[in-house]
Amino acid sequence: MTVLLMFGLIISSCTESTSPEEKRTAMISKVDSLWGQLNAVRQQFTYEMDEIEERKEEMQQQLIRANFLKENQLTEEQKLWFIQYESVARIYKGVGQQYKNCVLNAENVFYALKGLDSQVKKGKYDEKVDEFRAEYAEIQKELAECAEETTDVVSRLSAVEPTYLRLGDNVESLLNELIPESK
Repeated sequence: MTVLLMFGLIISSCTESTSPEEKRTAMISKVDSLWGQLNAVRQQFTYEMDEIEERKEEMQQQLIRANFLKENQLTEEQKLWFIQYESVARIYKGVGQQYKNCVLNAENVFYALKGLDSQVKKGKYDEKVDEFRAEYAEIQKELAECAEETTDVVSRLSAVEPTYLRLGDNVESLLNELIPESK
């Protein structure tokens, strides 16, 4: 009997109408949490949007030039440089476009969230809480997918970045020394 009474009280308190200001304040709080999540995603973008794609292209050109080297021109260490460099290039090839897509997806979420935020503050959803919930859920889903993909792509890039930084200049200077570019 007490359980039924408690359940009845809980149900009635949930169906009591709250003021539009209270609803709006709750919605603004939910939107603010999405802003925080989006900012966490955007902080992972440490490269310019096209930087990885440009690096990939540069590395491919260098590896094409490296095909003209004779094996006896390289020391064992230099041969190892090219093996590692080619591995980095393969990873860049796979994630270059993905990184760009992550940046663009985050921007799409930004504009959708900005629109939702503006509409909430104007009071559009004060009496249309279900519409807010649907819009909020969609943006939250897109943001979660963006965050997951961004974390995956950035972790793969972070894993090879030290190798790229260590080898990039060495490979370029070696290629310029052994195969001067025609001018």
